[in-house]
Amino acid sequence: MSFKTKLIASFVALSVLAAVSMGLIETRLIQSYFLQSYVDQVRLTADQLVPYVANLNVAAEDNETCLEVAAMIYYNTGLRVLITGLDGSVVVDSSEDDSLVGKVIESQVLSPTSQNGEITSFDLPLAGKDDVAVSAPWQTGEEISGTLVLVGPLKNFARDGMTQLNPFILKAGLGALAVTVLAGLLFSMALSRTTPGQTAAPVAPVAPAAEPDAEDAVCGDDMDSPEENESALEDTDIAFENDEVESDAGAADVLQESPEEQA
Repeated sequence: MSFKTKLIASFVALSVLAAVSMGLIETRLIQSYFLQSYVDQVRLTADQLVPYVANLNVAAEDNETCLEVAAMIYYNTGLRVLITGLDGSVVVDSSEDDSLVGKVIESQVLSPTSQNGEITSFDLPLAGKDDVAVSAPWQTGEEISGTLVLVGPLKNFARDGMTQLNPFILKAGLGALAVTVLAGLLFSMALSRTTPGQTAAPVAPVAPAAEPDAEDAVCGDDMDSPEENESALEDTDIAFENDEVESDAGAADVLQESPEEQA
């Protein structure tokens, strides 16, 4: 596998991993948003019930009045209603089987409400794994005599809301994946693109040049070029012809001398 192929494959893999991770994170964030929205609605309901309960001016241990209040709240909101004493023990449960009556809710989750009158929210696995509770102070006059706890499967509601959005999130994820793959293909084409009409010609191997011998290196400067050698040969031929002409002329002069001169 070439380097370019590995680079493109790594780019696509990282992009897909990033898209999947972002999808999961976005899903968790949206689900948390839905849950917080439902909790805020229940907190608003509890805040509106506080002055109504205070106007009753009855203690949280007044079972008959508390049962009527719990039934009224359940009928109007659909939420499970628990009424507890200051020690966290449940005295009223709006469910049909009163399954939590006599049970104790941890004081550490109710103490901000029973001591300071704050409206707080917390998970209540005692009622169900998906249940979230919101506690408000039960006031008798100006004193807090217990807590009013509204319970609902808010986590389940948040998941249901998320389920309705899942098709849209899936489409968005597939779109992001398609864009990622397309970007990888374009990146691959950009890396492998060559100039049209140009092909790379094979390069013939070049034999290494032979190094001159020591004698050739020494005598190389004294050697004449071919043109100088040819000129030297022509000069030699001309000189040789001149010597022949002078020799013939000398012989003719000797023949023309008289016998007396020769004697």
